[in-house]
Amino acid sequence: QQQLRQEGRQLYEEVDEHHQIREDERVRSESEVRELRKERDAARDRVDDALGELRRLRAKAEALRDIGAMPPGSALSLAGYAPPPSAADLGEQRRKNADLAVELERLQQSEAEKNARIAELEREQEMLVERIGVISSQAVLSDARDGGA
Repeated sequence: QQQLRQEGRQLYEEVDEHHQIREDERVRSESEVRELRKERDAARDRVDDALGELRRLRAKAEALRDIGAMPPGSALSLAGYAPPPSAADLGEQRRKNADLAVELERLQQSEAEKNARIAELEREQEMLVERIGVISSQAVLSDARDGGA
């Protein structure tokens, strides 16, 4: 009987140790998820900024095209609006737009990867919680058997 009690205590200690390990893993996983969500949010903010800049530049380009379509001497050209941009300016603007589009694509890819990692960590966390539940149930059953004996 003494040996059974000793083994029971040892099993409880092992269960407690496993529980602590699982809890540490859960906390670490939650921390990773929070960090990845922060990174995802920052990437979303950069994407939103890039999209806003792209919209602004497109609107500006459209306005410049509209102004460029005005005949010389019209009310708009006489009101102090600048002449249409030069070919070099348009080329530079196109290059900037292309760079922004590449950055936008890179940020969207990064966001997708981080979302996938978050989903993976959440699935792993759910599995760990289930495993902890099983271990806890086993400990309770073991405790009940030891108490009933």
